[in-house]
Amino acid sequence: MSNTKGMLSAARNPHVIRKQRPRISMIALIALLAVIASACVLYAFNAPQGNASDTGSAIIPMGTMTQAQAQAMLDEQTEQSRIHISIAPKPQIAEDGSLQVNLIVPEENNGYAESLAIEQDGQVVYESGTVQPGHVLEWAHETNARRGAATAIVRAVDADGNIHGNPVAVEIEIV
Repeated sequence: MSNTKGMLSAARNPHVIRKQRPRISMIALIALLAVIASACVLYAFNAPQGNASDTGSAIIPMGTMTQAQAQAMLDEQTEQSRIHISIAPKPQIAEDGSLQVNLIVPEENNGYAESLAIEQDGQVVYESGTVQPGHVLEWAHETNARRGAATAIVRAVDADGNIHGNPVAVEIEIV
């Protein structure tokens, strides 16, 4: 009976119920904070590595490869795409404006042909056609070149005539 009496007094006394509401609110707040903290921890462990906003990038885990295996794979890919060329560092300009560039594309060039462009002051003064492996572009005819600093830009060309990879630029001095 004393228990019934306590319930009756609680029903009559609204202060008893108000004391329980802050305790329930505090428990709900702690539970909400625990859920938020758990979500933050899960995100931190599963967040993408690197700058995910990089366009054109693919960042992947190495998986079961060791660092040495991954490096060996990258070295092999680099060697397979490597091009070999030689060009005159100081091409001579002839009286007719032709340049003796001596662009050599060796036979063992991983199957890539090359093309050459020469720029001076941000303007293209010469652009070659495709130079096949095992050939030399000795003279660049019909140029707008003049004596002075220039940039030789060499691009790999695949079997379909498409530019492959990144161009190689080298500073030259036209004499």
